[in-house]
Amino acid sequence: MRRPELLVARERLEAAGLTVTCRWLDSLGQSGNIAQMSREDIEQSDVYILLGDERGDSGHRHVEFGIAMALGKTIIVVAPEAENIWQRLPGVTVVPGWEEAYILAGGGLQS
Repeated sequence: MRRPELLVARERLEAAGLTVTCRWLDSLGQSGNIAQMSREDIEQSDVYILLGDERGDSGHRHVEFGIAMALGKTIIVVAPEAENIWQRLPGVTVVPGWEEAYILAGGGLQS
């Protein structure tokens, strides 16, 4: 899991005045419905940022991506390239690194 990388990203986004609705980062190992909580967080967001993962994973991020797409959210994928055909659709922007994602999400957020 790339949780440490996501924690740094959340810190940077919040420091720029953005609200990050990603409660699962603080809920690992706790009981409760993480899936429902994640859906609620996506519903409240303006932008969904997906961290691409060439290693493969449990697939949760793909479900979240689909929810964000169905809700018409702006989607940013942080990955060297699109991982699948869904990430090539209009409304999805693939960027190679976090710096580009910060700029897109924050409307000009700089390091």
